[in-house]
Amino acid sequence: MKIRKFNYLLIMLAIALITLSSCVNLYKLETFEKVDDIRIIKSLKNNGKVFIIHAEDTAYQLANYSIKEDTIAGNLLLLSQIQRKYLHPKSKTKNVYDKEDEYEVLNEAHIYVPAKVLFDSATYSSIPISNIRRIDINEKNVQATRRSHVTGKIILVGSIIGGVILLFGLVVSSMSFSGNILGGG
Repeated sequence: MKIRKFNYLLIMLAIALITLSSCVNLYKLETFEKVDDIRIIKSLKNNGKVFIIHAEDTAYQLANYSIKEDTIAGNLLLLSQIQRKYLHPKSKTKNVYDKEDEYEVLNEAHIYVPAKVLFDSATYSSIPISNIRRIDINEKNVQATRRSHVTGKIILVGSIIGGVILLFGLVVSSMSFSGNILGGG
């Protein structure tokens, strides 16, 4: 009987772990191919986006940047641990991020330039807008995040109901009854 109770507890623990992992925060990418309009870059700057510059297998944060007629220039900084964690999204629509990383993740714009675009120095770069191949802007995927949280809550409620039923069954099965339960003679 004790082994059976232990198995039920393991099942309930597994359900609880599944429930906890099903509530996730998701972001998506808004992509602009072959950017040739400086207004896109200016709009991103006005919205406080952090620029991450990608050139083949190298990536830097572009800090203290300025936008001129047809160039964007700034200081090159090494990426933080959080920036490196989310550097290569696996999907265009559903990428998971940790809630504590939300501000950093949702305030990034990734600018892709060809490998032949050389940085002016190890700490400064000036990139002509015509060399930008693509921009990916991280945005919260509100619908997918909401679905994830609703699904998690449904699983949690189902787990609680199932757990109560299992525990009730264990309690009833461990009780011993003597006599007639209905009170008849």
